[in-house]
Amino acid sequence: MFIVAARLGPFAMSLSDGISMGWKMTKNRLEAFSDGVIAIIITIMVLELTVPHGSDLTALKPLLPVFLSYLLSFVFLGIY
Repeated sequence: MFIVAARLGPFAMSLSDGISMGWKMTKNRLEAFSDGVIAIIITIMVLELTVPHGSDLTALKPLLPVFLSYLLSFVFLGIY
């Protein structure tokens, strides 16, 4: 069996180590990854919101369905 080792200082690992370990992901890394994905999704959702063209409450009325759908999506993502 050949062992291929990469010289990465303290992070050196051979190919046989990766195969035997199965490249398991720890719980903390998985939580951090899912938090990052949710943050990106929320950021993309905010990009869909537009600025009202007026300065009174009647200018917000056409944007109300979009804002409510954003709020509902944010709540569902927050529950996740």
